[in-house]
Amino acid sequence: MKTKCPLPKEFSGTRRVSGMVLGLLVLLLSTASVAGAAPFAFVSYPSTGSGRVAVIDSDPNAVCPVAGQTPPCVVKTLVVGVSPVGVAVNPAGTFAYVANAGDNSVSVIRISNNPSDITVVRSILVGFGPWGVAVSPDNAKVYVGLSDGSVAVIDVNNSDHYTVIPVGGMPNGIVAAGSRVYVSDATNSQVVVIDGPTQSVIRKISVGAPPNSDPMGLVANPSWTRVYVTDIGFDMGCLIDVLEGSVIDTNPALVDDPRNNPVVQTLVIDPYPLNPCPTDNTGAAPSGIAMSPDGSRLYVANNAVNPDTHEALNKVTIITLSDGSRAYVGVGTTRGPSPFVSPSPSSIGIATDPTGRVYVANELAGTVSVFDPSVLDPSTNAPVVKTIDIGGQPLVFGAFTTAGPPQFMLTLTTAGGGSIAALPTSVTGKYEAGTEVILTATPDGDSQFASWSGACSGTVATCKVTMDAAKSVTATFTAQYALVLTPIGDGSIAAVPAPGPLAGKYPAGTEVTLTATPGGSSAFSSWSGACSGITVATCKVTMDAATSVTATFTAQYALVLTPIGDGSIAAVPDPGPLAGKYPAGTEVTLTATPGSSSAFTSWSGACSGTVATCKVTMDAAKSVTATFTAQYALALTTLGDGTIAAAPAPGPLAGKYPTGTEVTLTATPGSSSVFTSWSGACSGTVATCKVTMDAAKSVTATFTAQYALALTMVGDGSIAAVPAPGPLAGKYPAGTAVTLTATPGPSSVFTGWSGACSGTVATCTVPMSAPKNVTATFTAQYALVLTPIGDGSITAAPAPGPLAGKYPAGTAVTLTATPGPSSVFTGWSGACSGTVATCNVTIDAAKSVTATFAAQEFTLTLTTEGSGSIGVAPSPTAGKYAAGLKVNLQANPNAGSKFGNWSGDCSGAVDTCQVTMSTNKNVKASFVAVPPPPPPTTCDDKIKDLQQKVAASKSPWRYDHQLKQALKMYSAASVELARAKAKPGGESDRRFARALKDFNDGKAALCQGQYWRAHREFWSAYYIAREILKSHPGVAARGDRR
Repeated sequence: MKTKCPLPKEFSGTRRVSGMVLGLLVLLLSTASVAGAAPFAFVSYPSTGSGRVAVIDSDPNAVCPVAGQTPPCVVKTLVVGVSPVGVAVNPAGTFAYVANAGDNSVSVIRISNNPSDITVVRSILVGFGPWGVAVSPDNAKVYVGLSDGSVAVIDVNNSDHYTVIPVGGMPNGIVAAGSRVYVSDATNSQVVVIDGPTQSVIRKISVGAPPNSDPMGLVANPSWTRVYVTDIGFDMGCLIDVLEGSVIDTNPALVDDPRNNPVVQTLVIDPYPLNPCPTDNTGAAPSGIAMSPDGSRLYVANNAVNPDTHEALNKVTIITLSDGSRAYVGVGTTRGPSPFVSPSPSSIGIATDPTGRVYVANELAGTVSVFDPSVLDPSTNAPVVKTIDIGGQPLVFGAFTTAGPPQFMLTLTTAGGGSIAALPTSVTGKYEAGTEVILTATPDGDSQFASWSGACSGTVATCKVTMDAAKSVTATFTAQYALVLTPIGDGSIAAVPAPGPLAGKYPAGTEVTLTATPGGSSAFSSWSGACSGITVATCKVTMDAATSVTATFTAQYALVLTPIGDGSIAAVPDPGPLAGKYPAGTEVTLTATPGSSSAFTSWSGACSGTVATCKVTMDAAKSVTATFTAQYALALTTLGDGTIAAAPAPGPLAGKYPTGTEVTLTATPGSSSVFTSWSGACSGTVATCKVTMDAAKSVTATFTAQYALALTMVGDGSIAAVPAPGPLAGKYPAGTAVTLTATPGPSSVFTGWSGACSGTVATCTVPMSAPKNVTATFTAQYALVLTPIGDGSITAAPAPGPLAGKYPAGTAVTLTATPGPSSVFTGWSGACSGTVATCNVTIDAAKSVTATFAAQEFTLTLTTEGSGSIGVAPSPTAGKYAAGLKVNLQANPNAGSKFGNWSGDCSGAVDTCQVTMSTNKNVKASFVAVPPPPPPTTCDDKIKDLQQKVAASKSPWRYDHQLKQALKMYSAASVELARAKAKPGGESDRRFARALKDFNDGKAALCQGQYWRAHREFWSAYYIAREILKSHPGVAARGDRR
């Protein structure tokens, strides 16, 4: 049986002791090594409000923001969530993940080789108290240990959702090795193994005997065949457990058989022998663990203080795995001036970067120490340690170093005259892995882009390259030469093949076939330029330079003669044999001869004027037109009383018009007629018509007689006639049947017809065979409009007639105003006046009468007694409420008072009341003063008050976590001290006085708000009391209450 190794009271403890893993954080390394790239370290620490992550750049050329600093140094500080602890960098080196225990979130940091581009890109909410973090080797999953005994698994591609794997106990360290995830459980002294593909627990491996064993830090070797675990428990505070061999065995048959448990090898971390424990209690307290990139050495951060001398034992133990040899490197500096301010730098976190450098986070010192194991100080033969102040207490927990995202070189080459543009640009030619680069090939003025080669292909001038490796691209450009073709005369030159898109240029070496084609009035004569001496119409040219070619053509001109109308054109001399063409310069005499029914009008084109002969000189292709005009007769006829006028008048040729003449005809009726319609070459009823003389034509205009219809109304009404009369002064065409409709006004009724109509039916039909008269008679009716305003009504006697509430003229009507049950009649307006409820109205016109009724109102008086007020809803209008309205009252006591009771029109002790306003009412609310409780005066009273407040709090975040843990340890130490004092010889034991002093120091610290110190003092008293109890035979110490 191993001898117990008591921990010094300054030791920071584990979460099983203090509720936090402050001072015992496991720091792992996830590498994404790139040759020549400098590593970054991401170190978390708490701050007021949100937490911080300091970014350390190890590049020898890094620019430190503080004057006088040299690399490595802090180059950037990022704001993350509350109380950040765990940090993990994915194997690709592109993202870092920070667990924020104070606000249950994980911050995601995008990593770049340029420190200014390293930013926090999002925050992911997870379960309660996230702590340790690890990333799967394929970068796809993020594993987060939660304080409720589970592990959250975040899918990187869908980070809005996560799954939860229950593991039990208190998850501390996490490491992902291959397809397995290993979680140290400090509560149950075991390592939980999770299968990554199935997201399930497949094994729980015991690494010590609870409650004395506290497995913490984890690291896997590069081949993932071994996992190393630190143990910081006070019973095994000097040990590290190494899990090897069947640790990753997934055979279910081996899980429950203790004979097949994984092989556990125990290594000693402290330079002192394990058994017996050192007499001066100088434990090493191993916490963080890391491994060299080649897997040959382990680095263990030790976090302990000598309780008697207060000497900081901060050191890194270097274990060479091949022979088990050890070396020690001191790190960290103290900050506190006395044992009560934790002089230990508390070196807890440790990691290695791809170059082999070692980073150590010194929590209480607020620094990070960096050393290269291969660089030794000649005077001490020990590594040279550089300590960096980060401005806060680093609580980094996880893989916190990386070389940053990989970078690859993109080499661009051009062949020929042109250039390549890259977007985005790069000064060094290197790009981060995954960057999409768009390349654009731009030829010079005398070149054309031909094709890509290398990482690009094709002939399109743009190309996209994804930088997943070093790549090279070549753009080839071809020289272009211009071919200038010039035709002289009427003709053209065709080139095969056609020139390229570059302004009529050809690629060098192209053979071009030229063909000379004369115009319709020309013939090919000869070539000059690059085709000189060739007389045939085709020529071949090889484009080895800029070239010009000219083709000459001789002109022939055509004379086109066109007669329009009945006539002909004669030409002297006749045209030559070339399809009616004349040689240039020929003078041709033209003569126009009209037909028997036409006359020559004029020339157009190359000739002009009205003389029948014209001369044309052929110096170009020409056309001549001779126009001949025909003559046509227009016959006009009228039917009825009216005439037809024609404009223009016909010519002297027997009343005929030249062809194409537009003649406007106008029909004018006699005084008793109207124009009815056209027929013949015109149609319709409009009095004017236009006729184009393209043949002999005839037109007839018809006129119709009209009769007047006189309509007369007697009384308020109107007469509507269908159809409406014509435009001739209200007259109708003879024979028209007109339907008349009598419509009374709104205050009248139709009585009867007279004249050409008779009877009392409102419609009548009149045939228009002569002028006629019709009279319609209407009798008046008047409306009486009655309007009550408010709650009441108006009755009328007698009742109105059937005509929409109207009365015959002269009717005497008696009106009576009747108020509603909650109203009173206040007076008449309109055709009535006064306040008497009855009124007589004589109906000699349309009239209106209004009766006004007013609602009853009551007053509600509110008073208070004591300190308080009364809330009222709804509020009164001008201090009054309408009868029957329900008013809700609320009694509101002020601070230090409480509601007593209602009086008046409300009663009882309930703080609400409803009043119905049927009369004026009064309500009084009484309030009673409540005396405040007396404040605690002694330290014991303050502790009791804190215990009551923490126990009564329903919110887990209402009180400081360290306060809760200090109160728990206060209760446990109180019990153990009482038991030790009660035992024979217990109070006289010299250790009892020390335990009582530590207990009283803890009470003083607790009352002064120094919760962390109080927790340590209580723990020391608790531990000493247990030792006193165990020293007496037959006395069993109580279980570990951590």
